[in-house]
Amino acid sequence: MLTGVRALYLEDDEGLIYLLRDTLEAEHCEVVYATDGHEGLEKAQAMDFDVVLVDQNMPLLTGLEVIQRIQLMDDPPPIIMVTGAGNEEVAVQAMQLGASDYIVKDAGLVYLKMLPSVIYQVIHQRQLAQAQKAAQAALTAEQVRSRLLSKFIEDASHEFRTPITVINTSAHLLSRMSDQPKQLDHIQKITDQANEILHLVEDLILLAKLDNASAMENTEISLTLILKTLLEQKAEQFAQQHIQLQQDIPVDAIMVSGDLDHLMRAITEIIDNAYRFSGPDDTVSIQLACDGDVACISIHDTGSGINPDVLPHIFERFYRGDEARTLRGFGLGLPIAARIVELHQGDISVESTSGEGSVFNIYLPTHTA
Repeated sequence: MLTGVRALYLEDDEGLIYLLRDTLEAEHCEVVYATDGHEGLEKAQAMDFDVVLVDQNMPLLTGLEVIQRIQLMDDPPPIIMVTGAGNEEVAVQAMQLGASDYIVKDAGLVYLKMLPSVIYQVIHQRQLAQAQKAAQAALTAEQVRSRLLSKFIEDASHEFRTPITVINTSAHLLSRMSDQPKQLDHIQKITDQANEILHLVEDLILLAKLDNASAMENTEISLTLILKTLLEQKAEQFAQQHIQLQQDIPVDAIMVSGDLDHLMRAITEIIDNAYRFSGPDDTVSIQLACDGDVACISIHDTGSGINPDVLPHIFERFYRGDEARTLRGFGLGLPIAARIVELHQGDISVESTSGEGSVFNIYLPTHTA
């Protein structure tokens, strides 16, 4: 039974069309036919078919030419070449061009009785191939996830090891000291490193939640208000390091949809990154603009910039270039920002010149009522 199967039959002999159609419709197969190669190709491209039956001797385009062109489609259906006796060479050519099978017409019309079975087999073979392809894709994805998890565990273990070593060393020295000022100094080191571990754990938990999320909360949010709030919070910090903080924020609110806390976290990470790589007399400029249905937050610093070898890796977890290794942090800030923006259907781009500074652009779709 071919219930639910739709077949396209390319044949210029009306008598054979009727015979084949009656045979397949008796098997509950829907048959669409075309009487020349051009018509058949147009129907194959315009409609979804489970199988295509092609006769070689067609007007305008031969069966082999039709097979060639169908194979150029994104997901071509299986093709069966229907050829006359003595034309087995054409059938071989058809198979070489991508046909799944062939059947030979005979004067006694026995081929019509065999055809439903041949159609079932090529459709079944295609389904098996698709299932195998999907299984292979799933296996590959799982292997990638496994490698990422192994690397993640390795990197996380390394990041935990440093503060734990400091804590153990300070605790050991503390136990052997009677000098109170020195004891207090080591207690402070233990506290600082414990806080570092706490921040790392919090970031890892956040990343795990973001990885398991498919979208963000859909609340109307003003990017204008977010940026003004963050700039007020950061003003003193930048001033203490003699870093100029400039802004170009429009008066009219630019609205987006999403999660307020997460968006503030993402933007904060990019601003903090600009701060870390800037020094006295450098400038960090923050601009908000809207182009059609896309809002853009541009964060430009005149700091040390990013080495070209490092630039492709800055959104990788735990990755820190040589310049960043002298700074505090675990290399999770930018990956967190990128994932949050991605979950808001947005994008982040970066341009940087080593020694001259960087520009990070955050693109977000604007809110539509």
